Amino acid sequence: KHGAPEDFLVELKPTAEETALVKAKNKEQLELKSVTLKNCGDNMIMYFRSCLDSNQLGELCMGIQATTGFRMIEMASRGSLEPPKLNHTTDDVYWAQVKGICKKKNSFTGHHRPLLHCREIIQAALDKLRKHHFPHLQENADNVYVSRKCCKKINRAIARSWPFPEIKRVTSHFFRSFYVT
Repeated sequence: KHGAPEDFLVELKPTAEETALVKAKNKEQLELKSVTLKNCGDNMIMYFRSCLDSNQLGELCMGIQATTGFRMIEMASRGSLEPPKLNHTTDDVYWAQVKGICKKKNSFTGHHRPLLHCREIIQAALDKLRKHHFPHLQENADNVYVSRKCCKKINRAIARSWPFPEIKRVTSHFFRSFYVT
């Protein structure tokens, strides 16, 4: 059994080759654990910010989701970033009045949200995404329709573009938790 603690292994009396194999596996696990948002978060933010300039669907979606925290449906069809109505202590270009949130229904007027890049650049990336990759979607598109037609396409594109092999499970929830963290 690879990955067992060494004091447990002593009781099993493994051969020298088995011990070396377990130690190598433990070292590999430690190296994978060292790639975390705490250690690499700034580098990942810089990478996701650079993805906003891309024309590839996967990179564009990664950049938008990681810098805004949008769900796929919001990103593909209805989410929008407007100038904030309130004054903030940080630069206003990194804040937005967010509208088009799909879980709040039509009565939701929006809320203020900090962004991980300039609002105008993210909005330009949203416009590019909708114009080039999802031109058939309307502003009042049904969530179920958008989910069925677009989510698989977006997930496949992200999987093809994903540059960090040490992070295996990449979903829209990963990008939302990355944004929040």
